[in-house]
Amino acid sequence: MTSSRRKVLITARIAVVIFAVEALIMELMPEGLPAILETFLDATSLTLLSSPIIYYWVIAPYVRIRDQAEAMLANLQVQREQTLAQAEETARVKTQFMANMSHELRTPMTAILGMVDLALAGETIPRQRGYLTKVQRASHHLLALVNNVLDFSKADAGEVELERVPFELDDVLEQLALLTAGRAEERKIPLVWIVAPEVPRRLVGDPTRLGQVLLNLVGNALKFSDRGTVAVELRWEDSRLHGVVRDEGIGMTPAQCARLFRPFTQADASTNRRFGGTGLGLVISKNLVELMGGEIQVESELGRGTSFHFTVCVEVAPSDPAREPAELAAALTHLAGAPIAVVVTHAPSRDVLVTQLAALGLSPVACATFDDAVALAARSPLAAAFLDSWLPDLVPTTFGERLRAPTYLLGLHDVSLPAEVTTVLRPTTLSQLHAAMAPRSAEPAP
Repeated sequence: MTSSRRKVLITARIAVVIFAVEALIMELMPEGLPAILETFLDATSLTLLSSPIIYYWVIAPYVRIRDQAEAMLANLQVQREQTLAQAEETARVKTQFMANMSHELRTPMTAILGMVDLALAGETIPRQRGYLTKVQRASHHLLALVNNVLDFSKADAGEVELERVPFELDDVLEQLALLTAGRAEERKIPLVWIVAPEVPRRLVGDPTRLGQVLLNLVGNALKFSDRGTVAVELRWEDSRLHGVVRDEGIGMTPAQCARLFRPFTQADASTNRRFGGTGLGLVISKNLVELMGGEIQVESELGRGTSFHFTVCVEVAPSDPAREPAELAAALTHLAGAPIAVVVTHAPSRDVLVTQLAALGLSPVACATFDDAVALAARSPLAAAFLDSWLPDLVPTTFGERLRAPTYLLGLHDVSLPAEVTTVLRPTTLSQLHAAMAPRSAEPAP
């Protein structure tokens, strides 16, 4: 090594040591350096830094590296801003495309469903009814897929907006029953709504999104169940609505639960082939629940069933006096006092219906069989009777003769009914029971 190069290295090392010593002393003595030491260090540093050799070998490389790093950071910032702008534009175009496509698909699907409903309401031979029913089911399935894809696209782009309007919880549950009863009746799976007494009946929030969460969870439970019960339990805690949707279906392993809320993902690879679907319903439900200030969790055991727990933030709205149980009961005084036979095979459903009728000021009596209801009618005139459409060997034309009371048939069916028999969709709500049993006002004279 040459003498000049050795001097440069020694000088550079001395400079580094001086700077390090100064930094260490500043760290140990934050109140300031002694004047003599400060003067010595400043003079030494100035001497070293004023040397062209030190500047060339020590300072200049650092300055070049710093300038290069600053240029790279500026370039990365520009690229980041361009990437964000492109991503926002892509999301906007995708959302607009999905909105346009969903509109173009839903418009003809709505027309198809309307025509099928009209055809099914008319007289058809069994083979034609079978064809129409399959078209109706497939159309509903396709419409649900279109809606799921659109909702996921909106949630992904952050464009979901929530309403804040007063609504009746019974209305949400009645709409849920209307949309899910068909599949439940077809698969002979009882649906039960269990609403705790402390739950406010009138709330402020987004009833459409709350109904969508319940519809996704109940639809999911029905899809993966071939036995048992699907129950929706609602309770009120800490100014929040707590919901649980339980089923007794195929269940899941912990590993399957862990990936359940990923988009386009189902419990296992064979699920889509066996049950269909896009894997978006639960993702959409999770997004909506979080938008409503809550959270959602899943508990499941393989072969034993699944429970989805969720909470949403809603406010209590001033009650509507016309929808209060006491006011509903006032319109049913003509049925008070006399027994009402309740013949439902599914025990939880029967218990819920008995509780609802009692809340309306009526006198329900649980009966195990149709013959028990007939025997009850023989002992005491009935105010009414509620019969399960799943009861074996039911002949609706004999209800009036054997029960001698207005009869309400729970569930969906294809048989024609006599005038004294009324169909009631299940699961029931207080408002629904009131609407079915309240006396009809006389038609105005022409």
